[in-house]
Amino acid sequence: MAQNEIAIATRDPKALYHAVKILKGLKIGFTICAPNDFECDIAKVVITTEAEEPQNQDTRTVLVGTDPDPDSVAIDIMVRLLEIHNPACIIIGIDPGMRNGLALVIDGKSVHTRNSSSPIDAVQRTLSWIDHVRQLYHDSVIIVRVGTGSPLYSALYLRGILGRGNVSAVELVNEHHTTLAGSLHSDQSSASMIAARHGRAPSESDVTIEPKDGHVRSLKRLVARITDGRRSLTTEEAQSILVGTSSLESIINGVA
Repeated sequence: MAQNEIAIATRDPKALYHAVKILKGLKIGFTICAPNDFECDIAKVVITTEAEEPQNQDTRTVLVGTDPDPDSVAIDIMVRLLEIHNPACIIIGIDPGMRNGLALVIDGKSVHTRNSSSPIDAVQRTLSWIDHVRQLYHDSVIIVRVGTGSPLYSALYLRGILGRGNVSAVELVNEHHTTLAGSLHSDQSSASMIAARHGRAPSESDVTIEPKDGHVRSLKRLVARITDGRRSLTTEEAQSILVGTSSLESIINGVA
């Protein structure tokens, strides 16, 4: 990808910092210039601030404020680079586990991927992505596809996502041959492959979890990790989460 395809056109130091950080995270080249410099004329994407935005409406423009949502900005950049205009289908793939992979695929094009620290965070990010792409593409079909490799974590994710968000469907996908062993971004790669596979509608059994000892231990490790050891889950609390009488989110949110 040519460096001059993206121009950061701002004199705002905070906006410049955020734009550079996001683009480096995406591993995309860019050039930095002043608003209305010639680099803006040849770029496919122009990143600037609302105060510096050209008066004429330019579909290449991505606005970055002083406290932007990195995922939303990344998505805005990529759909312009990939020239996605009126997509028929938007897929969000989820690879559930102790660490979750998320992937956004639009009309078969990989737009954005990231890791998520917990089922709670994965649900929140999914809903945020749905809201954002729905603003961009009002009439597109949006499908969330969830891998079934970890029944415990897919069930926890399903409990959080079903009935929420403006989506056309939620599907469960067989994860067989989606894991790339040893890859630093294996969760994201798996999520992308999950997004590419057709699945089935979830049933009641898919959100039912037996309070097995292994599930209890896994939940205890998860809570200890995502609360930095500030919260220890008791066996009774873990069992109540597994059978659905309490939620993981309510316990995590109880940590100051």
